[in-house]
Amino acid sequence: HIEWVINFLKDIEILNPRASVELSHEKCKLGKILSRKRFEDRTLDKNVRDFHEHLHILAKSIYKAIGERNYAGALLNYTKCIKVSHSLINLLSMESLKLVKEANYDPLTGLLNRRQLFRILSDIVDLSRLTGNPFTLAVIDIDNFKQINDTYGHLVGDCILKEVANIMKKSFRKSDYLFRYGGEEFLVIMPSTSLEEGLKALERLRKNVEEHKFSLDHGECPKVTISVGVCGDAGQHEDIKGYIDCADKKLYVAKRSGKNRVVWKLSEV
Repeated sequence: HIEWVINFLKDIEILNPRASVELSHEKCKLGKILSRKRFEDRTLDKNVRDFHEHLHILAKSIYKAIGERNYAGALLNYTKCIKVSHSLINLLSMESLKLVKEANYDPLTGLLNRRQLFRILSDIVDLSRLTGNPFTLAVIDIDNFKQINDTYGHLVGDCILKEVANIMKKSFRKSDYLFRYGGEEFLVIMPSTSLEEGLKALERLRKNVEEHKFSLDHGECPKVTISVGVCGDAGQHEDIKGYIDCADKKLYVAKRSGKNRVVWKLSEV
């Protein structure tokens, strides 16, 4: 649509009465997309189609007015056309942002999904190498989650995943990146954060989860704890996957050594 608008404005600037854009609202690129797509929000769908059709009606009248040298009429409809175009762009932008959010965020927990992980981690690694500022990365796993699912059911498991995600949102800064890494695993990246600072934040999270009373509709509430593996040698891996592998190995140590703990050294028992 923006491409269409740019070419339309070029025509108007030189008072070209012969359109270099498609004037049919059904045959232009956006019109062809709209013929195949319906927005879930019916009001949005109707508004987009109405604004789009009205835009093309105004555009036709402007070209006609220029051809007849009725510049006052062309200017009047041009002003209306620009307003309609802005409204249409706003509506399409709202839908685009919604689709982007759906593509990048886990629908259950509201955390970022793995699709964005390597792009964000790559940027943070580059920034760390450029500035010398450290960062901390950790993989977090809900202890005994399979047992919780088997005992209480998957609906309870989903409730616990959502509540742990909410605790994470409250436990970290807005500048930190929180991911649902997969299943019952989460991942956090803390930019410009030393290992010491990161460990304090992660220990606070572990304690917050351990002390949290999970509210379930099914009566009895299971005990929930987390194990955390921390990458404490940020800046020493050439491959960005190395940072995740590093934290994964520490997580394995945390699980093997009793769970409900934060581990940053492979030698910890």
